[in-house]
Amino acid sequence: MLNYIMNNPKEYNELLQYLIIFLLITIGVIIYYTFNKTESLKKDISNLDLTCPPPPPCPSLTCNEDGKCPDCICPDINTDK
Repeated sequence: MLNYIMNNPKEYNELLQYLIIFLLITIGVIIYYTFNKTESLKKDISNLDLTCPPPPPCPSLTCNEDGKCPDCICPDINTDK
């Protein structure tokens, strides 16, 4: 059969035209679905909550009656306990 197609250029050209149409439709479908996924990603990215939580309050640093101030040890913000 392949030998017949090669010897008959009209049939060969028609086969190539059908193949090209099929590939163009396939590429068009791929581009369409890629565009839809891109729009969905843009929507998801714009809806992200990017606010930072407020830091925990540091302890009071007022001096006591002896005139000594307490050590300035603030809780670590990055620890999850």
